[in-house]
Amino acid sequence: MGSFFIPFVNLVVPYRAVKEVWQKSWPPDEALLSEPGPPASFPLWWMFWLLALFVARISWRVTFNESVPESTATMVSIVASALHVVAAFFAYLVVDAIDKRQEETIGKLGLGKFAGPPPPPTNLSMSEV
Repeated sequence: MGSFFIPFVNLVVPYRAVKEVWQKSWPPDEALLSEPGPPASFPLWWMFWLLALFVARISWRVTFNESVPESTATMVSIVASALHVVAAFFAYLVVDAIDKRQEETIGKLGLGKFAGPPPPPTNLSMSEV
């Protein structure tokens, strides 16, 4: 996934990857041609994430600019942090939506809940270990 390091492409590809995970989390036999798009939390998460990165970049530049008052630099930094918190909240909603969709798919396919790893073997002698 080297596209994360390509300028301007990295503004689109991560969102598309998360959207594709959400879309592929549905059983293939039930996929509809007119399937609705992802929940509203997806674009909101990406919008706040990009805003947070943009304001954080401004904050970083303002911090090292001696002509900008320290109070202004602090306020920009607080706004950037608040945007990161909002983006994190929406990221939680995105992960939750994907998880619910995958749990629903597991139920429809009759795979049941994941019970963890299998138990260790009990019939091995010490020479086989």
